Amino acid sequence: MVTLLISALILYACVLWKMNRGNFILSPSAVHFGYLTLYVFVPAVSMYAYEIPHIFSGQLYFISDRGLFLILLSTSGFGMGALIVGKGNARPSALNPDLHGRNFSLFLILGFILTGIFALKNLDFMMSLNSIQAIADPEHYAVVQQLKSDAMLGSTYLLQGVHHILPILALLFLVKFYSGEKKYRDWTVALVVFDFAFEMASGGLWVALACPLMILMARQYFRPASYRQVMIAGISLVLLVAGLFIVKFGSSSLQADDQDSLPLVGLVGNRMASGAGTMELILEMYPQRREYEYGMTYVRDVVSLVPSPLKRNFVAEKWSGGFNGFIAYSDGYYKATAQVPVMAEFYANFGMLGVLVGSVFYGMGLQALSNRMRQRSIGKASYVVWFVVLGYRLAEATVEGIGGRFCVSCVWIAIFFVYLEALKPAIVRFQPAGAPAPAG
Repeated sequence: MVTLLISALILYACVLWKMNRGNFILSPSAVHFGYLTLYVFVPAVSMYAYEIPHIFSGQLYFISDRGLFLILLSTSGFGMGALIVGKGNARPSALNPDLHGRNFSLFLILGFILTGIFALKNLDFMMSLNSIQAIADPEHYAVVQQLKSDAMLGSTYLLQGVHHILPILALLFLVKFYSGEKKYRDWTVALVVFDFAFEMASGGLWVALACPLMILMARQYFRPASYRQVMIAGISLVLLVAGLFIVKFGSSSLQADDQDSLPLVGLVGNRMASGAGTMELILEMYPQRREYEYGMTYVRDVVSLVPSPLKRNFVAEKWSGGFNGFIAYSDGYYKATAQVPVMAEFYANFGMLGVLVGSVFYGMGLQALSNRMRQRSIGKASYVVWFVVLGYRLAEATVEGIGGRFCVSCVWIAIFFVYLEALKPAIVRFQPAGAPAPAG
């Protein structure tokens, strides 16, 4: 089974490379493949081969043949979906700078207000997470993890600023800059730096990388990077992540003779294997202990957008943290930090058949988004932002599930879309007498 799974992954990598040649590394397909390999494939195969368990609330979960089959079935579906869509025909389109003159002050204020409320409510937790102890003590991460989980549970609506609003605004400002409004370059840099710093300050290492990666993907659309520039960006990201791991898990990880490095390695390994372990947990949970969800996983995070004071009287607490939070909640471990890979989410909804069908459609959607970005065939400047956000979030769904940040991003895109399209001001053009009416 392991040999077959490795062969399937290599074949899938070849398919993605061929379908996206010329713009693969900074495409949604590449982000997806990186997540699939690092967070699902490598941990699952390693845990299976060496019989290493993942631990949830003291209970051991070993990766089974069924777990490997789930990954194999999903990888095959991803590949079929990409092949069905194919490369597409190159059809570059002239870009309509539809963001010119549009003001986003209301969204900017809303994003900072929500972020400020979260910071004030959780100041003690954030100070604890980022004390000197966080650098010197490898066990510090485990100590504050419960504090982090408590802070996140039910606060999803307060984190919309840094999770969604400010990153989308950073992309919109970047596109306005590329469309000729030079003053927005500084705004873009400021929002990216603030978002990254705040996510790190609240313990969101991987979430912090979302905004910089989306900015790179958007830049690639307007100003394609050379191979050398792409390699420099890739190496810089790897070094950045390595540095963040050292800060987050403790500087003693650099000392080979330090006995504290053993629990540190265990913490890092357990976290990296969380997706694979949760996948096995779901295989054992559905449909034995629970019936299938039948699509309900896709609305839990959207429901969690409703502020807790409003919904606590009519919505159960298990809905406060989305499907990932529900899985953690139901198993009694971290209340808000489970990772549910997309194939496990498909299985929780519709079983093995759902894994195959869902993975095919997932692969089709991912390849279609990658094609539009590679071909530079997006007609409006604002649409570039929507495609970048959807492409990244769909790729991220490989380890977070479609019902996680992807669905919430869809909600925010719809809100911004209505603001830009339905509420756009009327444009009155001077029309000389007797002149022919403009086309369209």
